[in-house]
Amino acid sequence: MAWIRWFLKNLITILLYPFQLFRVNLNQIFFLNSMSYKWGDNPKYIALYLRRLHNKDLKLVYAYKEISQKNILESNGLIAVKYNTIQYFYYIMTSRVIITNNGGISYLPIKKSQIVLNTWHGGGAYKKTGIDVYDSKYYIKDCRLNAKKTTAILISCKKFEEFGIPSMCFERCTKLPFGFPRNDLFFAKNSNLREQVKKKLNISIDEKVMLYVPTYRNFESNVLMRKEAFDGRLNVIKLLDELEKRWGGKWKFLYRLHPLASGTLFDDITGAINVSDYGDVQELLLISDAMITDYSSIMWDFSLTGRPCFIFAPDLDSYMQSRDFYVPIAQWPFPLAHNNLELLENIKKFASEDYMKNLKKHLKEMGSYESGTAAESIAKWLVKVM
Repeated sequence: MAWIRWFLKNLITILLYPFQLFRVNLNQIFFLNSMSYKWGDNPKYIALYLRRLHNKDLKLVYAYKEISQKNILESNGLIAVKYNTIQYFYYIMTSRVIITNNGGISYLPIKKSQIVLNTWHGGGAYKKTGIDVYDSKYYIKDCRLNAKKTTAILISCKKFEEFGIPSMCFERCTKLPFGFPRNDLFFAKNSNLREQVKKKLNISIDEKVMLYVPTYRNFESNVLMRKEAFDGRLNVIKLLDELEKRWGGKWKFLYRLHPLASGTLFDDITGAINVSDYGDVQELLLISDAMITDYSSIMWDFSLTGRPCFIFAPDLDSYMQSRDFYVPIAQWPFPLAHNNLELLENIKKFASEDYMKNLKKHLKEMGSYESGTAAESIAKWLVKVM
């Protein structure tokens, strides 16, 4: 099947060549959130910054899949175009700059006058990526072609530059050590935004939030965690009880599936809120008082808040055999649990001072580039190259 996808991509490239007849608009920037096609991730925060800074100078275009996103984009002053339509291909082929967070441009006949900025979507360097995971010759070809058409790659830390860059064949691209624009959010005061997000989710300002964000698993049915396939589901009832004992107050349990996954995890648990369709995960991180994940790179983003992050990894052995990590899990600063009992014990014995000490050490060892000024740095770079 891989060769069929490769053939179709090459066919699409040929069919798109007529679009090269249109001139490139030197003030036009195209945003492609190809992980979810929603108003979120690094493309959103770059677009917001550019709209504030260069409101009249730039033409900002954003791709979407769901019609519900169209009004959101237009209300933020962007031109909204539906993915894979004639309008979509016209705008992306006539934009001076294309900003993506996952590649997705290997099939485009990019012009020499166009600039492609890949902001990537995963911070840090945890689970292995790219050709370090997938060894199909067609995947490797596509990966190299995507990198060849990419001008610059955004970097969150030195460890990503060491491992992630070669895994995605980005060695020849310009490296931008700015950190992620989406994480600028955690370096500013956002009390009003916290209240707004909680209100959207019908959560009281006084209620505390535990967010569960598991990573993607390649199950045959493309369902993230089928009950018969994932051993060791979180015990939400006992979890909430332990959280109240440890930190007091009333807690809400939110869970978010990976954008490439489907299905529900806790549909039978009263009080569990599925926020998988919430467009911007950064806003969910902003309102969360603690987080649980397994191997998702979202732990990088959340670590910048300094709040407790716990690892729940009941399938660790099988995951390491199938994918493995760049930085050993034993070196992560987040308390590790293989089952519910260990998770509850980690919460019960959580030591804030030790955690913060280990967290600061971890960010230093990873060589973090996060400073809260990523969007500003990218804007300056774009002005220079455009």
